[in-house]
Amino acid sequence: METKLVGVKSIIMFVLVTLIFCLVAVPILLVSLVWWTTVVIGAIIFQKNKLSTTVHSLERAQILIDKKIQTEPGIVITIPVTIRGIVDVDKFKKIFESSLMKNQNGRERQTTYKKFQQYPVSWMGYLFYAWDDNFDINRHIKKLDERVLETNIDTFLSKRSRLQFPPKSSMWEIILVHNYNEEDNTLLIIRLHHSVSDGMSILKLLKKLDPTTNVSSDIPKQTIFTANTESNTLLEKIRNTANCVVSLPSILAAMSIKCENIPLGDENSGCELFARTKAFSLENLKIAKAAAGVSLTAIILHTLSAALRKFIMDKYGLENMPKALSVTHIIPKDDHPDNTLTNHYRHAHISLPISKEDNLAECDEQHKDSVFKAKGLDAEKVLHKLMNILPNFIFKALLPNMRNHIGIAITNVVGPSENISIFDYKVLDMNFFVGCLDNPWILLSILSYNGNIRIGICGKSHVFSDNEHLLAFRNDFERIMDEFISSYII
Repeated sequence: METKLVGVKSIIMFVLVTLIFCLVAVPILLVSLVWWTTVVIGAIIFQKNKLSTTVHSLERAQILIDKKIQTEPGIVITIPVTIRGIVDVDKFKKIFESSLMKNQNGRERQTTYKKFQQYPVSWMGYLFYAWDDNFDINRHIKKLDERVLETNIDTFLSKRSRLQFPPKSSMWEIILVHNYNEEDNTLLIIRLHHSVSDGMSILKLLKKLDPTTNVSSDIPKQTIFTANTESNTLLEKIRNTANCVVSLPSILAAMSIKCENIPLGDENSGCELFARTKAFSLENLKIAKAAAGVSLTAIILHTLSAALRKFIMDKYGLENMPKALSVTHIIPKDDHPDNTLTNHYRHAHISLPISKEDNLAECDEQHKDSVFKAKGLDAEKVLHKLMNILPNFIFKALLPNMRNHIGIAITNVVGPSENISIFDYKVLDMNFFVGCLDNPWILLSILSYNGNIRIGICGKSHVFSDNEHLLAFRNDFERIMDEFISSYII
């Protein structure tokens, strides 16, 4: 009886959503399509030498959610890469520019990595990428004469994350620091706004700079952290799209778990703090995963839950402990276009249990359920095409308002399984951070490389106060993860 009732509710929800879409959304979309077409034609005729393409809806969301795109760094990806040897900066600039920023004829504006020379501008109600007519590689790739050690790299990266990009310029930079950790190594810091690229595309870019031909170091399929979520048949696509619509209320509920009894402070006043974990053996994690019968993401969620429970207990007390927190799991998609910078991922939403200690099975169930619902987001491709034609003011109004909600995000990328090289220099280690903006207030960026996993933790200072507090949270996370792995490793 209960199963039939759930089925009836699902059908009613599907019908209601469909009716609202037809009565409200369709007229808005038709008017927007006419205006969008007019604007694009006008850009081709009147702004041909200045404007390139319209900004894709995923990237437009990242730009518009940053209210002061040219005065604050906003949602920025930071990738510290440790390289064996002292990299010649001038040679690096020359090869980088010739390899990635010009096509075979040397014409810069036909290169597939054209966003390295573009910045977003608003024109006639839409965002376009505009060409930087004054582009200079020396403004984007620089050598920094500063002493950076393994012990202070987190504080160093935290400070750099607050530097804004110059106005009317492509939002990226590469910094080279020689003698990193007082050794004959170079610290390469790639820093770019998320609208320029995502983590998968940056890994493909780094692979482009690898002169070796070892196929085993190619970027693997993104199935370590989650099962393949692609739909193959038309029937699966229809079923998953319907599932996405039916699941919308529970997805929205997971996205908006309030925790008003925890005083987070002024979200607008917080800056980003970075801390990266030590390298965990991927082989040991796989052994623990198989022994526990759960996914790798469930292990990370379980560890995160325990570390957050201790943090909230110490700072706010047991009486303010929430039952669950909202987590967005950002799932990279495998079909990233090669030789280009793009954003290509989908979202799964999880209600992370916090108050219970023994929650591994629940974390695994939450993860599986969220990935199942994310399959319905195959409709995301159609959704993004529809969102592309909406003017900025409508698009911005549709962005989810996460203020006053606890916001946590997890993003993961499966990197090369063996060492790669940049030019002739071997890459020893790498990880990445994604800036939090106002929300989420903590973001875990997971990267596997050469048999290990490192997790970059980005936290907001209005929650963690300073780097020391975030480092303490990082230490708890490492301890809990080590204890979990050791309990399954004989």
